[in-house]
Amino acid sequence: MNMTELTSRVTSALGGKASPASTLSKAADIARQALQEGEAVDLLGLVRLRLTAEGLSGKAKEASAVHAEPLPGVLPGSQMGIKDDTVVIIAVEKTDRFSEILAQRLACNGRRALVAEGLTGVMDAVKQHGADVVIMDSNIENGDEIRLWLKTTPERSLISLIAIYAQSDDPDDVKNFHVCEDEFLVEPYEMQGLEQIIAGEITRIGMERKYFRHEVSFQFPVGAVYQQQAADFMEKLAAHSGLNEAGQTGIVVAFREAVDNASRHGNKGCDRAIISVAYVLDREKVTVTVEDEGAGFDTSMYLETRVSGNAVEVARARHAEGRQGGLGIMLMLKSVDKMEYNREGNVIKLTKFLAK
Repeated sequence: MNMTELTSRVTSALGGKASPASTLSKAADIARQALQEGEAVDLLGLVRLRLTAEGLSGKAKEASAVHAEPLPGVLPGSQMGIKDDTVVIIAVEKTDRFSEILAQRLACNGRRALVAEGLTGVMDAVKQHGADVVIMDSNIENGDEIRLWLKTTPERSLISLIAIYAQSDDPDDVKNFHVCEDEFLVEPYEMQGLEQIIAGEITRIGMERKYFRHEVSFQFPVGAVYQQQAADFMEKLAAHSGLNEAGQTGIVVAFREAVDNASRHGNKGCDRAIISVAYVLDREKVTVTVEDEGAGFDTSMYLETRVSGNAVEVARARHAEGRQGGLGIMLMLKSVDKMEYNREGNVIKLTKFLAK
């Protein structure tokens, strides 16, 4: 029984109106009954309780001991006594005493923690030992190359990248084409905080590897140079997607149009405005989401013209009225299998299905 179920039972028993004391008392009664009936009870997302039978004789089976175990992510593996066979790589420019101590502290209960110097060191460590997590100083030399190497291909993209930012840095300040980390910490940080992030990432990637083959997010400012870098990167991602040549061309063409619209119409060409992209490959399709920082627009007329009008005529009519847009959206519709906007119109999702 989890907390949602416990809350539901308490609400049902008390009719939704009760004092804090009576609510806690009823919750304890319900939890006690559930334990006696053999259920496990999760409390506040912190600990799981269950009764275990001790001193059994004949048919008299009395559950006389309470067993409590922390839920995943609450405590580091070393404190939970859980066997951990993951591999953590610490990327540094040059091995020093601090990185060695960090590796020693992260290595516990079967987990391996290795120090790797620069891009070459990370590549060698991943190829030789595999990796579940890479921890990297955000300002490390060749850090952009490490990000690209990890996230460009499916076999490495689900390695979690955790970036450590200096206190003076702003993780949200995107000045160039930027492949995003999965999680980050800002110095100074507590070791327990890093342990909890690692535990959470291990759980996440364990689940996502069941459904996804490739995941990567990236951001870039408005500007022709950065848009071209993003398009080049998308070509590399599409090349590893399993799409045929026509499918790869289609998703890249649609992506270019989506980015151009986000830059010109969404972000209004503002140099400091950011475009954010999420690329996901599962066993059936490629999904690309492009988000700008603009106020959005009414997308309904454009999408309706796919089945009820002539795209060229609609675009011409809009230009005659002094309004822009139309042809790019129709090109995207013809290039992908599915296209969706959010309610506001500042996020577009492009979907291309893999050939059967």
